[in-house]
This record gives sequence, structure tokens and C-alpha cells, in this order.
Amino acid sequence: MKNYSFKIFIFTFTFSSIFLLFSCFEDNNVDQIIFVPGYGSKKSLWEDSGFMNYLKTKDDTLNYAGNFNVINQNNLRIINDKRNYFCVSFLDSTNSIDKLSIELEEMINFVLDKTNSDKVILVAYSMGGIVARKYLTSNLENHNVRSLITICSPHKGSYLSNILYAPGLILGKYKDKIFGTLANIFNFPFDGVAIQELFVEQSGTYLHKLNRKEHPMDIDYFAICAKSKTSIILETMVNFLDAIPEIPDAEIMFLRNIIYKGDLVVEVNSQDINGVKYLNDRNSFDIEIIENANHFSIMDKKHHNKIYSILKEFL
Repeated sequence: MKNYSFKIFIFTFTFSSIFLLFSCFEDNNVDQIIFVPGYGSKKSLWEDSGFMNYLKTKDDTLNYAGNFNVINQNNLRIINDKRNYFCVSFLDSTNSIDKLSIELEEMINFVLDKTNSDKVILVAYSMGGIVARKYLTSNLENHNVRSLITICSPHKGSYLSNILYAPGLILGKYKDKIFGTLANIFNFPFDGVAIQELFVEQSGTYLHKLNRKEHPMDIDYFAICAKSKTSIILETMVNFLDAIPEIPDAEIMFLRNIIYKGDLVVEVNSQDINGVKYLNDRNSFDIEIIENANHFSIMDKKHHNKIYSILKEFL
């Protein structure tokens, strides 16, 4: 009888050990982190700012698996016993938000498949936050996202988008030449498809429709907002333009909202994810306002620790 009990014990112990061993290989309960770029930006947004390297030195439980897109998906260095973080780039980051969200979906599924994880954490900069929300509204039941952290995202639109598009109506035949010259000088596409989709929210606009679509409520939403320090040069410019009677008051108001109430590109109340109509009607979410940072300097080294401390809360 004792011998029989011992055999039962050995069998149970062996079976349980094998089951646990295979479970470790089959499932990775650690959430993977995916950094999503904004309009006109690629991997340089995160890598050139030094933020990817900063994470490596700050937390040895994290592994930078590399940058990838839907074409070079296998160019990654994944470590299964660590939390991997990825920097994705779109094939054309000025493309429509709908098309970019399909690319993001493919990359999320690829990460989950390669790491055997159940969920990802999305950290999305600027328009990347809108792309992420479009993905979520298109995948309500199978989004596989634990948290969405947006950084300077224009949830209710950007006045700059309206300003960039308006010259097309004023400049007429000169628009393509002027925008092309500016694009070459600043290495920035001023007339991409997504510009029109980032108009300040009003009836009929892309964001007006997106903000009223059903969003999954089983994930954490968080918004990092930037509020710039107004320079004397900008104040002088606005006051100068304000004194020109030919310039409509509405256009001056655009500039004032950008300069005095935001990050030079997006107003703070637009960066606040609570401005999303569907989410606001059902809950309220925390935000963090980083002072003396604009839409571009938010990625500077001096803000890395602040962004990391926020991200740490979701790991």
C-alpha cells in the first residue's frame, strides 16, 4: 500500500512539473510595451531622443527588442524572460488614420505571437494616440491591450491642422510649390492625408465621429499633456498679427489657443483623453500635465524620467 501511494505521489509530482514547465513556454503573462509614433515621424522619434536607451539603463527587467514595421517584422531581438518593448514605424506616417490602424493591428498581433503574451501596453505619441484609439474601436472584443498611454495626442483635434489645410484654399495654384519647399526645408510633410483627419472636432469631422464610437472600457487610459512656456517672440508675433485688421479674429484665436493654452501644436484640453465623448460619458481618467514642455521638447532628455515614472505605474 505504501509503495502504491509512493508511485501515485511520483506520478502526480512528475505530471505537475511537466505541466508547469510547458505552461512557462506557452504563456507569458508579462505585458509587452509598444511605442507608437505620430504624424510624419518614424523610429527616430524614440531612438534619437535617447528614450529607448534610457529605458535600458533605468530598468534591467526591460529589453529593447528593436524597431520594426509590417515589412521587417523579423528584425527583432526578443528575450522571453524579460518584458520586451518595441518601437514601431509606419510605412507612411502621413497616411489615413484608418490605414495606419490596420498596420498597428498587424504589428500588435505579431508581438503577441512572438512573445506568447496575452496583452500589450501602448504608449502613443501625438497622432499615434488617435491611431491607437481607432484600432481599439475596431477591435472592441479582441483588442489585447492592457493600457493606452497617450502623449500630446490631439484627441479633440489640432488647430495647427486647420491652419495647415486652410492655405490650400487661399494659396490656390501656389500651394503645392510652397508646401513642397517647406517640406524640403523642415523635412516635414505639411499636406499628408491625415492632416484633414486631425481638424479640431466639430460636426462631421473625423474626430467628431471617432470620439462617439464605442471604446473598450476594460483597459486603462492615461494622457500625458504638455504645456509650453510662452516665449516673448511668440507673444510679440501674436500681438503684431492681432493689430492687422485684415486678419480675421478667428485665425488669431487659433494662434492664441495653440500658444497660450497648449504645446504649440495641440491645446491641453485636446490632449486630455477625457475630452473623448464616449469615454467622458462613462468614466473619468487621470492625466499628467508636464509644464514648460512643447509638442516636440516633450521627448527631450529632461522629461525622460517623468515619462518613465508614469509608465512604471502601468507595468
